[in-house]
Amino acid sequence: MDISNIQQTITKPVSNTDINNKRTNNSNNIELQSGYQKGANHTKDLILVVDDDTTFLKLITRILQQEGYEVDSVETGQDALDKTKENYYALILVDRKLPDTDGVELLNKIEDTDPEMRKIIFTGFPSIDNIQEAISLGAHAYLTKPIDPQEIIVTVKEQLEKRNKEFKDKYPTLK
Repeated sequence: MDISNIQQTITKPVSNTDINNKRTNNSNNIELQSGYQKGANHTKDLILVVDDDTTFLKLITRILQQEGYEVDSVETGQDALDKTKENYYALILVDRKLPDTDGVELLNKIEDTDPEMRKIIFTGFPSIDNIQEAISLGAHAYLTKPIDPQEIIVTVKEQLEKRNKEFKDKYPTLK
């Protein structure tokens, strides 16, 4: 893709429907279509939340939606993998313990579908070994339950800002 086409792509307003309809295997296009549209009138970052505790899942989803994010939520690792094949997510929040897989293993599998996605893992059973393993396998942040709503908001915002900075650093001519 020629640079002028890239600039045109990211300067026009784009909806998440448009983004998700343009899924390709080209890693350059993945970044452009997965949450950063420079100059868009209003862009909602698409976030995926994965937790088998439906009460906690609904709570996190509501908190993030109130902050203006578009949120999908699922209860299993397989459902999360299926969602990442259908949509581009700017960020994923994953419970460490899921009924069908380990959250850290899920992060590793998701890395293959969208390496640009920011990944946050959370657990009610923290340990130094768990934290080190999660970070070494691709988690960008680690939260422990019970999670303060403000901590979720701040962590998500920080991770999305880092993601956008990485995008700008990766494509400096598009600033």
